[in-house]
Amino acid sequence: MNNRPNSNTNEEWEAQLADYAMGAMSPDVASAFEHSLNECRAHVTLADQYINVVGVMGYAVRPAEPAAGHKERFMAKLAATPQERVENRQVQPPIPFQPRAI
Repeated sequence: MNNRPNSNTNEEWEAQLADYAMGAMSPDVASAFEHSLNECRAHVTLADQYINVVGVMGYAVRPAEPAAGHKERFMAKLAATPQERVENRQVQPPIPFQPRAI
């Protein structure tokens, strides 16, 4: 992931757009990226398209059944793994994209 909100090449910008659409940017970088998006109607349109694709990606594959015994093996490994307790941890949700008029 590239944390620079303003890239020099189309390829870098599109990589950032993918990060943005998936909610993989920090809030500060996402805010700067949104600001740069709103400078170009074509970029806003492309961002909308990426976000729509990300939204339906999960429906593009058939549900799969896990292998027999998978859940039991996973739960046994989880129980055997030392756990750290983290107090007051706050997870930031992805920032929804809201296009603005130019």
